Amino acid sequence: MRASKAKRLHRLLEALTAAEQIPQWVRTDSASTYPRGCKVVHRGKVWVSKYDGNVQEPGFSGWEEVK
Repeated sequence: MRASKAKRLHRLLEALTAAEQIPQWVRTDSASTYPRGCKVVHRGKVWVSKYDGNVQEPGFSGWEEVK
């Protein structure tokens, strides 16, 4: 069940990013990760994930601020 939940989250995040409706970042675990290219808002800034399977908090490794 965790794998299907992760796949649904992955598809949802891709769809939201494609529509430029950028979601707030939420802490995840290894079953629910952010894909490369996914954009999130965290602490008032927009971030893009630099790799698939990202579970790090934006502002640290694995994310690049969108300017």
